[in-house]
Amino acid sequence: MRALAAAVLVIGCTSEPTPPPRPMCTMTAIPGPTFTIADVGTEVTRPVMVPLECTGAGLTVEVSVLDDLGEPVAFSAELEKSSVVRAHVTFRPDRPGSYHLTARFQPNLGIGQADVLVVPRVQEDAGVPLLADFAGCEYVDRTPGGLWVCLDGANSFVATDTVRVQELPVSLAVMSGGVVWTASGERWVEGVQVDGGRGFSRSPAGQPGPGGTDVSMAGPTPDDVVFAQVSGPLRRLRHADGGFSVDDLGQRLPSSTLPTLWRGGDTIVQTAPTRSGCQPLDAGMRLCSGPLRAQWFDPDGMWSALGGVGSSSLSVYRSDQPIEQRMPDQLEFAIVGSTWGACPLFWFEPASANPAVYTASYRGRVIVTKVAEHLSDVRACSGDWVILANPLRAVPRQ
Repeated sequence: MRALAAAVLVIGCTSEPTPPPRPMCTMTAIPGPTFTIADVGTEVTRPVMVPLECTGAGLTVEVSVLDDLGEPVAFSAELEKSSVVRAHVTFRPDRPGSYHLTARFQPNLGIGQADVLVVPRVQEDAGVPLLADFAGCEYVDRTPGGLWVCLDGANSFVATDTVRVQELPVSLAVMSGGVVWTASGERWVEGVQVDGGRGFSRSPAGQPGPGGTDVSMAGPTPDDVVFAQVSGPLRRLRHADGGFSVDDLGQRLPSSTLPTLWRGGDTIVQTAPTRSGCQPLDAGMRLCSGPLRAQWFDPDGMWSALGGVGSSSLSVYRSDQPIEQRMPDQLEFAIVGSTWGACPLFWFEPASANPAVYTASYRGRVIVTKVAEHLSDVRACSGDWVILANPLRAVPRQ
């Protein structure tokens, strides 16, 4: 009888098969941003949806999760048991970077997408303890010889991890490695002092610089620094073979205001909201302009967060060349530190009045790091270091 029933059932299906039921759908809004932040190694569950509400059977979903190298990531997904067309995707990222989630809802209901920025975080006990003297410093950096330098006008000094060892008689100065350049053209170099300890000594026969306070110094290296002055030419001061020389770069700056300049290698970058492009300078350098929102340095070279005027979204560039990473529209940022050694601190909107704080570095790709739970915990950010309070300490910006 069972065999006969089966035969009858097959024979009876000679007409067109009944199509699977289709859900009945109406348009709706997608609440909230499609971007979120998560910590490395922490399980993340992210909703992905399309702007539909549907009733009835037959809804399915195909999901993929890719990292910022385009590699697939293991995940689990579950369709929400409601009228909203939404899948909840769960995965555990084991490395920092951007992760892109895609959900294709069937039958032909559309594709939902979401992004997760996965960040490492600075641990509470991480970093190098600093003397209380560093609390008010505009710029703090570590020298190759293990000293800490505070450049803060008349309050500039040098210290070890435990004691202040030298006052630096500099007013406007910049630093690269173990070399400090001043606006007056002096060059102070780290080395062994007469007493056997480490400190800074002034190079003899310094080349006169422009002096004064209306001076901008861009991209110092141990061997040279670029000077800019209102109504004056761009110049590069170089030190080689025990002597100094000056290159006039063949570009005179406008007389209205002192420009903000950044430098990466032989490229000098300035903010120009209404124009973009590069022009050659003398001495093998070039000047690039663009609608820059923020710029900072890294050991691998200058890179910048650039965005169009009036836009809060950012694309990341390095030495005026784009890197394929897009920051979200919810990004807000502040520049903390001296102009030439600026370091970006940013948070994501919507946020409380005292949001968690992030910074970024470039290690072949952009790495965003959470440095503090609250903006009030950050005292300064310059060079390769973020200075945190409670307790006062320096953590590497990477």
